[in-house]
Amino acid sequence: MNWVKCENCKQKIKASRLSNAHILPKHEFPSVSTCVLNHMYLCFHCHSKFDSSWKAAQTMVVWNLASKRVQKFKHIVTENSPILELFKKE
Repeated sequence: MNWVKCENCKQKIKASRLSNAHILPKHEFPSVSTCVLNHMYLCFHCHSKFDSSWKAAQTMVVWNLASKRVQKFKHIVTENSPILELFKKE
């Protein structure tokens, strides 16, 4: 059986129950909806919290990782959105 860890809370999750979360929402950023770096492995609870609001997402342990990933692919984002300002390089 394959197991992975939630990138936020480190909980072990069966790969079949994994929740693959988009950092930049695919409906708002179709240009990077299939970009491998626009994904994080999160458990259901952490995925729900990340998607609940940007304010909540910014309080999560995984936020720094998400920001670093966005920096790596932001050059291919074609949409103009204020959401990108949340991921400014630190």
